Amino acid sequence: QLLLCLSDFQTNGQSYMDRLILSVARLCDWLMIPGQSGDRIVLLFTKILSDYGTHLLSYLGRVAAGGVRLLLDFIVGFLLDKERLGALCRRAGRSLFSPERERKMHRYVRLANKNFGVFFVGKFCDAFLVYLLCALLFRLFRFPYAPLLSLMVGVTALVPFFGPLIGAIPAAVLILI
Repeated sequence: QLLLCLSDFQTNGQSYMDRLILSVARLCDWLMIPGQSGDRIVLLFTKILSDYGTHLLSYLGRVAAGGVRLLLDFIVGFLLDKERLGALCRRAGRSLFSPERERKMHRYVRLANKNFGVFFVGKFCDAFLVYLLCALLFRLFRFPYAPLLSLMVGVTALVPFFGPLIGAIPAAVLILI
């Protein structure tokens, strides 16, 4: 369903751009910008969208796909080599530090691993709950592209403090277009 939303968004992209240009024209009228200045703003906005809009959308799609692929490669690679990496670090610790200091370092590393592990598990659970809540509410209110928008808000909820805002603003813009 997510791929269906993406293809639908791509096919309707031109109509969204047309509506956005119309909204800019209405905004110029509402702000009472004089005739020629308002027309120049709309023409400039139209030129920017026609020149860079399609390239920007395709570029953002490629960047997002590359970012997801890089993240998945990093996670899978780290999980596959976790034991080997731990053994290598323990070996380096034994060779660099005295046994007493190596035990202290090992204790601190275990404590940090436990605390950060709990933090990240909590963060992923929080992001998943945000995703489920957004998916439910977006479906309930029949917003367009509900799975895509809820996924975007859920993923950006992983970013501390500003993450939900980073995801909610583009989602609100896409809903209002």
